[in-house]
Amino acid sequence: MKNTVVCISGTPGTGKSEIAKELENLLGANVISVNSLLRKGYIICEWDVKRKTKVVNVKEAERAARKCMKMGINIIDSHYSHLMKCDLLVILRTRPDILLKRLEKRRWNRAKIYENVLAEILGEIFIESTGKKNIIEIDTSCRRPKEAVRIIKSSLNNHSMQMKYRPKIEWTIKYTKLLLKMGSV
Repeated sequence: MKNTVVCISGTPGTGKSEIAKELENLLGANVISVNSLLRKGYIICEWDVKRKTKVVNVKEAERAARKCMKMGINIIDSHYSHLMKCDLLVILRTRPDILLKRLEKRRWNRAKIYENVLAEILGEIFIESTGKKNIIEIDTSCRRPKEAVRIIKSSLNNHSMQMKYRPKIEWTIKYTKLLLKMGSV
């Protein structure tokens, strides 16, 4: 059996970990959580005092993730896994108004919430994935994890796996007012 690497990326709060767990259960996939590797000390990171967040070297994170791979399907769960090499890149997207509420429930500071909602509105993860093939984008705003997993499974079953992709999800026009409101907060 060939190793298949699926990177699940998306702005924090889009459902990456939930969907990775569903894939693990359905496909018997090996899930590699970069956050878990950080907590266990397998990846060294710096602390950004101003933004109150960890700054991770993506190459180091990818090396650590590759050491955890097994034969079969490997899922890398991280909001920057789109910068890693993979056979299929899954970018999870969530409507900015819903994402805002999800991140507020985490009790993050306003600046961190704003930064992540802005990244979602602008489609930053897709933009950073420029040049990659085999990308699928899934709107998780109102979709249950099992529905997203079915889409991913279908993409994995596509033998050609040579998809050329253009973004389907565009938030900038619809959510300009939310962006302006957040900027004034």
